[in-house]
Order: sequence, then structure tokens, then C-alpha cells
Amino acid sequence: MSACFDPALCRAFLDGRALTSARLQYRLMTPDDAVALHGILADPQVSGRLRFAAQPYLLDHAIERCARAMQAAQDGRELIFGVRRRGGEALIGSFGLHSLPEAGQAETGYFFARAQWGQGYASEALATAMMLARDAFAIQKLIATTACDNRGSQIVLERAGFARDGEIACLMAQGDVRPSYLYSLNLQD
Repeated sequence: MSACFDPALCRAFLDGRALTSARLQYRLMTPDDAVALHGILADPQVSGRLRFAAQPYLLDHAIERCARAMQAAQDGRELIFGVRRRGGEALIGSFGLHSLPEAGQAETGYFFARAQWGQGYASEALATAMMLARDAFAIQKLIATTACDNRGSQIVLERAGFARDGEIACLMAQGDVRPSYLYSLNLQD
């Protein structure tokens, strides 16, 4: 995967720069987040929806994901942010931007602890991801995928202006294939 994110801005995030939105704060995932990440993704209702998440999701998986996230940010390939409520310390979810080989394109994704579902946090984090992609990295097109049975995520993407481009088969970490919808958003409109 090629680097598409500005190395200087990636370094700023690696040095602890945080983003904020109305109710949330975002900073790059670090190894210090592994235990909290495991706490979220040990819930199969959360991790079972994610391509990268093995089943069961073990603490070793979380440690590895956090270490890979730091390396990917250093390489300018991927930015994975931990999400917290503003003024809070507890990790409640994550969103990421992943560079794609096609120039000017990136993939975004997000997840939240089940106790946080239905509170608008995914929409708020997605809006932050869109702003970051467009304004900081000049990304022209964002894509996202979601399981065909994940109506909540489909609503989040559609309300944010993403268009459903079709159905694809996503290979999950546990080796099965799950039907998913592919969404895209032109950020230059």
C-alpha cells in the first residue's frame, strides 16, 4: 500500500496531537490503548462486524493492532484514531483512514463499544474523518464497506452523503466471506 498521507502531519499525530469534535476527542492509537481496545473488541457483537477482527478477539490481537497502527502512521499508510468523550479518558471506539493505491483515495472505517451505539458517535467520528481526509490530506474520494446486515452503519454512511455503489464479498479475519455493501463519497463536490 502506498503512502498518501502527509508525513509531517502524521508525525504531529504520532507526537500526540489530538483532534476534537463537538463531543469527542481523537488521538492515534498507541500500545497504551491495547487493553481498552481489547475490552471493546472482545464483544463479538462489535468485533464480528469487522474484517480485521479475529474471533475470539484476544488481548494479543489488540497489542498487535496497536503496534501495527503506530508503524502504519510512521509510514504514512494508515491513521487509526482512538475515540474518547471530550474530557474523558476511556476509549469508546475508533476510526481510521487507510490509504489506497489509487491516487487521491482512502478508505474509512469506524467502530464503537456496544454501550455507545445509538448516540450519534459514529456519525460524529465519520464527519471528522471526512474533514481530515478532505482538508488535511486532499483526499478526493473516500470509500467504506459495511456488512449487508449492519443497517445502523448503512444509515450513518448514507446520512453523511455516501452512495451505495454495490455489493461485494469481504474476506473476514476468521476466513469466512461476508456480503457487504461498498460505499463511496466524492469529497470534491
